[in-house]
Parts: sequence; structure tokens; C-alpha cells
Amino acid sequence: MRKITVKHYLDKRLKSEKKSKKDFLLKDKDGHFYPLYVQVITKRQNTKFKSNLAGFGNANSSGRKNAVKGLDHPIVKKQVDLEKNNIVEIVKLLRPFENKGFHLARFSRIYEKASMDLRVLLGNNHRQQLQDVIMASALKDLGGIVNWDLEYHAIIKGLNKVFNAKAQSALWKSLKNKVLRIDFAMACYERYAGKREILFHRWIADGHQTKFEDFVRKKMLRAKNYHKQAIPRVNEIVKNYFLSLLEISTNDDWLKDNKPEFDKFTKEITR
Repeated sequence: MRKITVKHYLDKRLKSEKKSKKDFLLKDKDGHFYPLYVQVITKRQNTKFKSNLAGFGNANSSGRKNAVKGLDHPIVKKQVDLEKNNIVEIVKLLRPFENKGFHLARFSRIYEKASMDLRVLLGNNHRQQLQDVIMASALKDLGGIVNWDLEYHAIIKGLNKVFNAKAQSALWKSLKNKVLRIDFAMACYERYAGKREILFHRWIADGHQTKFEDFVRKKMLRAKNYHKQAIPRVNEIVKNYFLSLLEISTNDDWLKDNKPEFDKFTKEITR
């Protein structure tokens, strides 16, 4: 049976301690507090990891008075159901029943990656592309002093200030032309998403790729470079990220012995 089971539970094997404000503890029937965990079962495999839910009540330093009561709390139940649906959706995205080498053990890592806002994913990719362009240019010495932990737009803004001098502006302008393809993708996505947060797995499940392409063609038709470069760029980033998730979800030993079969499988589902 192709079944995916998701269960939330309080891990009572762990000590009832609150180590930081980020720790999310729930109260059991006896009044003790424990962290919330998730168990996922599918394809005769199971894995357990800490829930992503947090912030529905924090215990103060003197006790647990401000914490929510437990899994039966209406707010918690609503969020638990939402997390269950997200986890099931992400597991389905990985095609466990089609992938013969499917391995559930690293799902917690996949869950975190698949829950990334696409705006963050694009920004991280753009930042890496910008770094590659700079390191391959006459400005490669600059790469060692740029804070690459900053967001992409913050880095661009900083570089624009640095290269305001006339003697350097021509060099920076020629370099910026090489990253326009990156900027087109981000600009189009920002127009499409607005203030919405679109998680990676929802981008695929809700068909945002098709909606995004239609939006760019209709709303940004005059900007030919946007149309020609932004769509394939976003497609490329999403596809590569999805392939990386599929690879993480596949057993290393199986993948080593069955790489052609895995490549055929991924090619079929990413057409």
C-alpha cells in the first residue's frame, strides 16, 4: 500500500528542560514539559525528527506558566495539521514509490530545504553566481573582502557604493552586465510574489512555475530580456534544487550502483 503516515508526539526520553527561547516545549497530562517530535513512516521505512513548530507559548525563567497546555490545544492542533500536510506533500514530491533507492533517513534535512522560501533560494543562488563572476574577473581580489554572508541585494548595494569613483565605474559596469541575467530572474520573481512567502514545495505543488511564466509574458512583455532570460533562469534554479533533494533522499550505496537508473528516473519526473 502506498501510504504515508505522519505522527506528532512528545519525546519523553529527553529531559524536561528549556535551554533557550527557541526551544518549544508542550505539556503532557501529568504537567511535565517535553519537545515536540515527528515520526514519518512510508515504504516500510521510518524516521523521527524535531518538529518545526515553535512560538505558541514560552515558559519564563521561573517555570512553565506561560507555555501552552499540549497537543490538544486548538492553536497547536491547527499548526500540527498544517505541518502534517506539508510533510506528506514533501514526501510525495520525492516520489518514494517510483525511486527504487528511496531512503527516508535524511528526511529532516530535506524537510528544512523544501520549506525554504523561494525568494531566499533565488537570493542564495544569485549571491553564489555573483561571487563566481567577481572571482573570475579583474576584481577577484575584492572577493576576499566582501561579506558573502549578506543577502544578494545588500552585496550589490555595497559594491555600487564602492565603485562610484569614475576610474572604477567602467570596470564595475562591465562586470554588472555579466550578472544581469541573475537580476532579471530576481526582479521578475519579486514582481510575481509581491509580499507572499512561497515555500519551495508549494512552488511545485501549486503550479507556480506555470503561473510565473504566464505572469512574466503578460505583465512584463515589453522587457524582452526579462522574458527571455528570467524564465529559464528560475526554471534552472528550481530544477537543480529539486534534483539535489532527490539525490539526498536516495541511498548512497544504491545510487553508486544504479546511477543510470536514477538519472533516467529524475529525467522523467523533471521534464
